[in-house]
Amino acid sequence: MIRVALCTALVALSSSAFAAPSAPADVPETATPKETQPGRETDRAKPEGEAEEELTTKTWTRPAPRLDLHWHLLSLPEYAVDLAFTPVAVLVRTVERYRLDLRLYDALRNDSGTIVVGPKFKISGGDGVGLGAGLSLNRLFQRDFYVDFGGLYRLNGDRELSAQYQRNVPWLEGRSLEFRLDYEVDKNIPYFGIGDDSIDERQVLREDFLDTYLSLDRSGRGILALIGDTKIGFRRSTLSAGTDASRSGVGEDPDVPLAPPPGFDETTNLLYLRMVVGVDTRDSNGRPSTGWLSKFEGSLVQGLNGANLSALSGRLTVSRFIPILPDRRVLVLHAGLGASLPIYSGDEVPLHELVTLGRRSYLRGYARTRFRDRFGWWAGAEYRFPMWEYLDTGIALSPTVFVDVGGVSSTTATFIDAPVRYSYGVGLRGARDTTRMLSLHFAMSPEGSQFDLVLGQDF
Repeated sequence: MIRVALCTALVALSSSAFAAPSAPADVPETATPKETQPGRETDRAKPEGEAEEELTTKTWTRPAPRLDLHWHLLSLPEYAVDLAFTPVAVLVRTVERYRLDLRLYDALRNDSGTIVVGPKFKISGGDGVGLGAGLSLNRLFQRDFYVDFGGLYRLNGDRELSAQYQRNVPWLEGRSLEFRLDYEVDKNIPYFGIGDDSIDERQVLREDFLDTYLSLDRSGRGILALIGDTKIGFRRSTLSAGTDASRSGVGEDPDVPLAPPPGFDETTNLLYLRMVVGVDTRDSNGRPSTGWLSKFEGSLVQGLNGANLSALSGRLTVSRFIPILPDRRVLVLHAGLGASLPIYSGDEVPLHELVTLGRRSYLRGYARTRFRDRFGWWAGAEYRFPMWEYLDTGIALSPTVFVDVGGVSSTTATFIDAPVRYSYGVGLRGARDTTRMLSLHFAMSPEGSQFDLVLGQDF
């Protein structure tokens, strides 16, 4: 008991020694003054009458944006085309939401990518709808072995078939050797006659042809800017009156004064040699934003089996890609000249060798093959800008605004005085850096409008 009492007394004494002293009851408690630290601006005494500065304002107003009128004027074509292609946004959102690209990619090829199936789709005014597909065998049996098969059928009965074999030849410094075969039946080729004074009341022409050639790439590996190849080939063609619901065939309507083309109602065999040389400094093939593309194509054509058909032809085309605004906003300028003359006196130039201007050849607002003659020229300007790029795949849609001019003539003496044809319109390109995949345009001319849509990689 004595020990317990002593321990209790010691604990009480130690607690009282370390306890904080309490303030007297009659003295009010006051806040302990903050210790001032030397060098602190907030603790320094301010002169009398000086207002204390505030670190932030009580309210913040966003400054009004600058009106860059010149940029808005330059973007007017973009605003108009974006509005015109607003329905495309629905398709774009569907593709992004459900990742249709990956689903389609997996469905159309095997895991190693050696077997690829690609759809083809064409629709244009006067030609109707065409559906088809292509089959590619890439390095299936050998390292440098490529084979392509393709076909397309139009609802009006036209059809196309093609086969291509390509491989790189080591003993030719890796140059590409290509063999290609094309067969086509076109029952309603628009035919307006030959010459710059051709009438606008057309007839239709049918052509059945088989074209095959062997091609050697002469640029070789490691030569980036130079392009070129040599082709030697054979073409068998039959021209006859076409069939169309709204037009008469060539030679069937006596009220339409159209002279039939050379080789009409005949089957002709032609042997040809073609050479292409050029300079390509573009930064990409499918979506170029800067650089030059200059190309010259010369051909020598000779009729066989006594056919009085021959041609010495040349085509020169120069294109310039000028970046004018950021993010692949590009101005494309192009111009070209063409000529086709018979080799021997008394011969005629085959129809397909004449300089041709139309919907898919430099004058997009006119009918296909609208103007044909021995001499021709063409030029144009096109503004391209990005509308949508699919994730990080490099695949993008680019609307375009364009204007085309050109003309044809039968002699050099009338070349300057030939009528100047023009067209204008809007379009949409779908491409990645390596290749084009979609082309769409709607164009106007004094003769009306033209619409053309191609889906595939072979146009």
